[in-house]
Amino acid sequence: MDATTYKLNLHMNHRKLYQISVNNLKGFINANGDVVIEPLYHLVNEFCEGMAAVQIDEKYGFIDNTGEIIIGLKYDDADSFSEGKAGIALEQNWGFIDKFGETVINPQYKYVYPFQEGFAVVKMHDEQAFYTDERGQQTTKDGFVNADTFCEGRGSAFRKNEKIGFLDKTFKFVIPPQFDYMGHFSEGYASMVLNGKSVVIDVNGDIVQSLRWECGSFRDGLTWFCVDDKKYGVINLKGEIVVEPKFDSMPSFSEGLAAVFYKKKCGFINNQGQWVIDPQYNGAYNFDGGLAEVKIGDNYGYIDYGGDFVWKPTF
Repeated sequence: MDATTYKLNLHMNHRKLYQISVNNLKGFINANGDVVIEPLYHLVNEFCEGMAAVQIDEKYGFIDNTGEIIIGLKYDDADSFSEGKAGIALEQNWGFIDKFGETVINPQYKYVYPFQEGFAVVKMHDEQAFYTDERGQQTTKDGFVNADTFCEGRGSAFRKNEKIGFLDKTFKFVIPPQFDYMGHFSEGYASMVLNGKSVVIDVNGDIVQSLRWECGSFRDGLTWFCVDDKKYGVINLKGEIVVEPKFDSMPSFSEGLAAVFYKKKCGFINNQGQWVIDPQYNGAYNFDGGLAEVKIGDNYGYIDYGGDFVWKPTF
């Protein structure tokens, strides 16, 4: 990746903050490696929509990107904001608050998942899953064994003794239950397993590719695939091999790169399978906003696209 692209990504993500840990206390740095929120917290979540959940002495609240406490530390647990709402827990019951700290859906669930495309999956204490709208109204009379958040207008779900299908936002199965595993749409396609075989379907449920291998979600028309000997490569939407399977593990691409394991070390490849950062780490996560978290020995730090450390491995 060239310097211009790198600087553009830094500019676009100049407000993105990254977690660090110093003496077992958590804080945040910016993409230049400057500490912008001092390590004061026992636990932190990632910043989402300008706020992050933080924990001190077993109570959670929310800070803004200057470190100011916006919503007081009074919850037993908390998730990140999504679509203006965050899941919070009180006395083992989960509900939702807004960015003013006002309760918008009373704590009553065993667990809640983030809002996406106007709806959230909530898990009842009897283990049934439902979709709820922004007012806390359940959208179906009968629950599901499991359900996934909406992506591109479709949500995968299944009921007892049934296979997995996809709902639209009228909460009717528009792609009939037939799949073996949960999945979600990305760029108009979902990688699923049908009767033990990998397939790629479109939002109408039509099979666009039948594959010989397990594969992941598509990004920029590409995804990983895994052959029988557990080696990973890259294919396109036509099922054509773009990068031969030789890696020990890999995720989907992010910002044009993927963190892959090769011969017990982790590095970064581009979408043609070329090494951009040679395998040298004990572990790594994908790039996000211009930085990637990497592990050397037992500690993590952050590198930029050039492989230079912005924050040396100290946590």
